[in-house]
Amino acid sequence: MKINKIIVSLVLALACTGMYAQSLDYNQALNRVLEGNLRLKVESSRTEAQMLENRTGMNLPNPEVEYSYQGNRYGVDKKTLDVTQEFDFTTLSGAKKGLAAAKDSRAKENISIVRSNVESETDQLMTEIVYLRKMKEMLNLQLSQDKKVFEAVESMYANGAVNIVELNAAKMEYRLTENAYKLNGIELANSMSQLERIANGTVNWTDAKYMEYELPADFDAWSRTASNPEIDAANADARVAQQEITIQKREQLPNFSIGYRSEMTGREDSFYGGSIGLEIPLWQNRGKMKAAKAAKLAAELEHEALREEFIISQRNIYSKALQLKKTSEEITRLSDECDIADKLQKMLNLGEISVTDYINQLKPILEMKQKKLECERDYQLELARFRACNL
Repeated sequence: MKINKIIVSLVLALACTGMYAQSLDYNQALNRVLEGNLRLKVESSRTEAQMLENRTGMNLPNPEVEYSYQGNRYGVDKKTLDVTQEFDFTTLSGAKKGLAAAKDSRAKENISIVRSNVESETDQLMTEIVYLRKMKEMLNLQLSQDKKVFEAVESMYANGAVNIVELNAAKMEYRLTENAYKLNGIELANSMSQLERIANGTVNWTDAKYMEYELPADFDAWSRTASNPEIDAANADARVAQQEITIQKREQLPNFSIGYRSEMTGREDSFYGGSIGLEIPLWQNRGKMKAAKAAKLAAELEHEALREEFIISQRNIYSKALQLKKTSEEITRLSDECDIADKLQKMLNLGEISVTDYINQLKPILEMKQKKLECERDYQLELARFRACNL
């Protein structure tokens, strides 16, 4: 029975290991980076502290208790006890809680802004990594092919079937592809290092697929409800300013206090009873209402300006992305139509073309394939910039 339990535990452990060892897809890897990012963790802690600060000062003032003792030369003692509680309409009406809630909402927008920036940076970096991986696959295949050609030509040269010019051409093509493959590997490793730095840890992501994302069919319809964290933050600033106006309206009302007073002289003529006080705000809050209204107007103008800039920027990205998509599709179609690499290889094997002719004819085909990958990457980068507001 004990052995069976051990076997089951081992099976489960291996299953879990396999589960965690499995490579993440694009979205999973992006989320993994955001979960580990230190900038986001710092901003989250800062926001939590700010929200706690926003909740202070929302209660009524502390009650005041005052005791005094007086005596005279005739042996008469006088003891006085005052207990007072002050009340203000900003607290009683809940206006302070409303302001705290608005400030909490604004503080949360700071996290959204940082998250959006980290997410956008990561998304574009991952898009570049996918491109490098696709280039690696293409260069790896070409390197294998160039190596076979070089070895075959080298053997033919040894038998006197080809001259030094053709051997040199095959060798240079092979070495150039080999160097391109090595440089690609260095750039890919560096990009992955940057990704893991942002994630503050290892990211088990080896996929070579871009994020699945489509542009909205109708930009105008999309733009009517689109936003970004900076616009939302400006809107939150306006809500805070509105709550500040509410606070100032409440502070224009008089504050009052209720208390109890007792004067004890040790004789029958002691005095005691209630007390009430009134504070009339004539000068203390002068100018605060104007400042609050000005702050609200500034926040509303900021919101309007940011939204206008955002829509213009997104429209430009949208138009560029559509053009790049069209270009990418055209180059892909042209690359597929003009790819006669297999036919060139057969002609070379049959001796119908020289090594130099083979290389000269193959170069534009390879350049076209590389251009296809570059256009695809440029299109995907524009998609990453466009979706930065709503990832």
